[in-house]
Amino acid sequence: MTPSTASSSSAPVASPPVGVLVVDDHAEYLASVTAFLARLPRVRVVGTAVNGHEALQQVRKLAPDLVLLDLTMPVMDGLTAARLIKGRPHAPVVVIVTVEATLACSLAVAASGADALVAKAEASDQLPALLQKLFPA
Repeated sequence: MTPSTASSSSAPVASPPVGVLVVDDHAEYLASVTAFLARLPRVRVVGTAVNGHEALQQVRKLAPDLVLLDLTMPVMDGLTAARLIKGRPHAPVVVIVTVEATLACSLAVAASGADALVAKAEASDQLPALLQKLFPA
């Protein structure tokens, strides 16, 4: 084995960043979760949207790996958007975020085809581990 072959074969292969689309109708939350995600390793925020209809357009345009989707929004809610997104071929992972993660909410999220549910108050604690689980290095 030549020195150049040895060094190139032993170099770790970097995982590509996870492209995330963040969807929320509250500007402050949208800005704070976007900034939080941008600081995480292996995460690249590829776009934002303020309702489910915009999310569908952005999914088509940006092809994110993950859509972080608010449950309650005007124009089109997160459950409807999740159903439509997950019905697409090669659908991204969809994680619903909500103020209250009740049992009824969990059942509705599961029925929509979304991959996970995270309470907004716990997002900064739960998202890093969830991203690692959904997108292992």
